[in-house]
Amino acid sequence: MNPELTTEVKNILLIGYPNSNIDTGRNMNPGKDCFYVQTTDGLYILKITDDCIDKHSEKTILDAILVNCLIAMRENPEKTIVLKRDLSWDVVER
Repeated sequence: MNPELTTEVKNILLIGYPNSNIDTGRNMNPGKDCFYVQTTDGLYILKITDDCIDKHSEKTILDAILVNCLIAMRENPEKTIVLKRDLSWDVVER
């Protein structure tokens, strides 16, 4: 993921989680960019697959996060949300 998209994803996550600390990371197998959102309520995790990043424009990815992933993260606070190639998401146990 390029640095500009990383910054934009962080900005969207800050909309949903103001006053949070956001760290990024990378899972290599399979490839996913990871965003760790630490709030006073707990840790929320969003992962975006390389397939999703390769297939879609930055705007499309950002829209999917804003419209769908923030809600999924709120509804599943102890789980990880993974945004996939088809812009659907999985809820994964940690």
